[in-house]
Amino acid sequence: DNLINGGVNVRSHMGVTHSFHHKYAIADVGVSASDPTVLTGSHNWSSNAENSSDENTIIIHDQTIANIYLQEFEKRWGELISTNINEISDLKIKIFPNPSLGKVTIITESMIDVINIYDIEAKFVQSTTSNNFEILSSGVYFIKITLDNGNYTIRKLIIQ
Repeated sequence: DNLINGGVNVRSHMGVTHSFHHKYAIADVGVSASDPTVLTGSHNWSSNAENSSDENTIIIHDQTIANIYLQEFEKRWGELISTNINEISDLKIKIFPNPSLGKVTIITESMIDVINIYDIEAKFVQSTTSNNFEILSSGVYFIKITLDNGNYTIRKLIIQ
């Protein structure tokens, strides 16, 4: 309760089928003037670790390393909290042709609200409300199709 009252984003693991167990702490990443630090090792953050067990802790003072650990944490944290009930993987949606030479058609039984297109690095490329669109550059894309009821799915598309 103290953390929540202090504005810390706390998530419950109740009902989560996978474990989120990492043995590191990150301090002051993004604030290079304040000595960004990572604490890691075999140390369990418990009374037993402090008083009874032979634990080790590695302290790393480095902005780059702190940033790498932060990126890893944010990816794992995002997986933990991204249980969005609106994401539906079995929507009856057809994307063709796939692979495509550029022109793409999407067919679905539902009304499409918006189609967002992202490149392989998850950078936004374009948005459309039409189920027929064109992508000029070859590559691998992720197509987020949002229906008018708020449900969405993400599909892979290859442009040759």
